[in-house]
Amino acid sequence: MNRVEKSSTDVSAAFATNRGAAKFISILETARKLYSAAGYAGFIMRALAKAVGMSLGNLQRYFANKDALVIGVLEFMMDGYQSEIDQVSRGSPAGGNGEAHFQAAIELLLSRAADPDTQNVFLETWALANRDQTAAELMRRVRRREHLALLKLLKALSPDAKRKRLQQQARVIVFIIEGTMVQLARDPTNAAWRSEWVAVARRQIMLCARGHWES
Repeated sequence: MNRVEKSSTDVSAAFATNRGAAKFISILETARKLYSAAGYAGFIMRALAKAVGMSLGNLQRYFANKDALVIGVLEFMMDGYQSEIDQVSRGSPAGGNGEAHFQAAIELLLSRAADPDTQNVFLETWALANRDQTAAELMRRVRRREHLALLKLLKALSPDAKRKRLQQQARVIVFIIEGTMVQLARDPTNAAWRSEWVAVARRQIMLCARGHWES
């Protein structure tokens, strides 16, 4: 990845209408699928423009270059996950200590970790981050968002816990979820093994959340 140029300010104008917002979302959803299938090297903006029925010049009014588009895809995915977590938390049974909300959110995150498109997008970007500063900064931003979302959930679970303790727990849970994603990507066809791995991850996350993560 090279230096990322900011997307055109026309993007903000596009959101002023439902049609513009719908087109913007359509671009990002299609871009996610193409990036997942082709990886960074095969992720061609001209192919994306063709897939969404617009010229390359018009696409670049939304995203100036491929790197800006990759950032848009990951932030779009993270926004979606946060929205889903909020909805799941609001819809889960009331729990005096917030555990029902926390469990519902973790189920959602683990289901996303098992999703092939999510795996491909994040693993491709992680690989880039090992040798590219822009990708590394992007993954730091993604991880920070994951951390803050979990920190909020953990605070509701244990309102009296010290912040440092909650931060440590959030980091460990992020690592468990990321590790689960990596392992599940290794064998996408073995349903029994995948189910067992997710069950282990779920159990370890709940132990961590309840304060037993050091054991």
